[in-house]
Amino acid sequence: THLELNGHNKFSYKREVFGSKNILEAKLNQKISFFAYPRGIYTARAKLMCKKAGYKATFTTDAGIISKSTDLFKIPRVGVDSSNSLSQFKALLTYESILYFALKNRMGKMLEFIKRFIF
Repeated sequence: THLELNGHNKFSYKREVFGSKNILEAKLNQKISFFAYPRGIYTARAKLMCKKAGYKATFTTDAGIISKSTDLFKIPRVGVDSSNSLSQFKALLTYESILYFALKNRMGKMLEFIKRFIF
């Protein structure tokens, strides 16, 4: 199991980000360059820790389209788990579906930003 990186202390972050990297590199005898945030949840602190640990890029479950300007420490990906059927999985990979979730994600962030000033 993985610790969600959204509010724990510095030691917990280090153990999850650095510790998992060290364990995998030792067991696989190979450099680990990429990190997927547990459940796609991350904070600015988690992002910084991943950079300090030497990862080249990290993955979220934020919906979006990857472009040349994509932040390498917030690469979007499609969330899929055992509850998804093969047909649902195929539907998630269409351009329309990815665009829908990207827009939904952006709208959610904009609403959160607006709420800070209204409420």
